[in-house]
Amino acid sequence: MSKKNKAIPGMFDKALVKQAIIDSFVKLNPKTQVKNQVMFLVYLGSIFTTRIAVI
Repeated sequence: MSKKNKAIPGMFDKALVKQAIIDSFVKLNPKTQVKNQVMFLVYLGSIFTTRIAVI
């Protein structure tokens, strides 16, 4: 009996990282943020905090 090792994609697999980056920008879209009220408030809070820190 021998066990065959199947190739498991690593954490930094090129296709996986590419899709994760695309998905992260899609999730930053305000239309997507409005659907989840808690995340929308976090989004607004981060914008507000950044503006205060810059000024």
